[in-house]
Amino acid sequence: KKKKKKKKEHALASAPQHRSVSGEVVQCSGGEYHLAYSLTAAGNYSLSVLVGRHKDIVGGRPGTVVVYPGRLSSQHCGVVGDKLGSGTLLFGSICRFELYLRDSYGNYISCEHYYSSLLTHNISEMSVYHEADGNAAWSAPATVGECRDRKYTEGAFTTTDGVLSVSFQLPSTMGDTAFTKEEVLDLEVRINGKRLKQGPYSTAIRPARLSPPMSVVSGDGTKGASPGDEMPLRLQLRNELGENMTTCGSLAAMAGVERCTSLHRREQCATRKDCTWTVLAPDAGACSPKEEELVEVFAVPHKAEGEAGDQELEKLSGVVRACDHGQY
Repeated sequence: KKKKKKKKEHALASAPQHRSVSGEVVQCSGGEYHLAYSLTAAGNYSLSVLVGRHKDIVGGRPGTVVVYPGRLSSQHCGVVGDKLGSGTLLFGSICRFELYLRDSYGNYISCEHYYSSLLTHNISEMSVYHEADGNAAWSAPATVGECRDRKYTEGAFTTTDGVLSVSFQLPSTMGDTAFTKEEVLDLEVRINGKRLKQGPYSTAIRPARLSPPMSVVSGDGTKGASPGDEMPLRLQLRNELGENMTTCGSLAAMAGVERCTSLHRREQCATRKDCTWTVLAPDAGACSPKEEELVEVFAVPHKAEGEAGDQELEKLSGVVRACDHGQY
């Protein structure tokens, strides 16, 4: 509200985007006018109080007022992109996404304003959850990280949009439900007890598979050998998350080649080296994983200096003795 001692007055606020918002005379008593205006879009405004028949500006020129974004509204915030994380997520992995900030009028909240008004924009609780029948439902707390500004330019005007980095950890399992292949689940995000209106977010999630680069070989056989001696090696299988695998299974089960069964045409199956096509009828068949050993061990002699580069060298095969809880 503004107070001026004039006879006829009118308040006018003009935004940077050249939109005008008119105020009104609320009360007049003893020559003192009480004026009011209401703005919903954040930004810098020119404020003019006009008087008389010719609408002269009080003070000779407009004043300047700044309208800041209001309180952070979980109903108007949202996830950058159309899903949580990037690509297919792994059960048990730490996932990250970005959250853009808005007030209840949809105003952008910059990082500067977010950090300077943490009481107004307080995020006391954030979680990611999945609703399902039975005990397959789960909820994981989310951690708010740093804020970064994104800038948008429209003509001569630049808008600053604050984006928060958020992380959470997916559960390794969901109750008694054991997922052995990729699933698409609807995930929700909740801030201060209220779910984001933009959700749910359909997200592809799958179990972590065997990762040869993450697996570890140790033992005396890695250091050297004498002719004729049998040198032991130990192999610990690990998955894509670097976790020790505790099962000893077939190549199909542990390397994830069960995806062969999703190929229903011979041409599709032929493009996969780990799949084979079985004819079931003159015009029908099935694509299935090849029966291969999961673990093989062999030694190849180094080429002598000056030896032809394309010469095929003999592989000296070893033997897989046993496997116990993922350790060979």
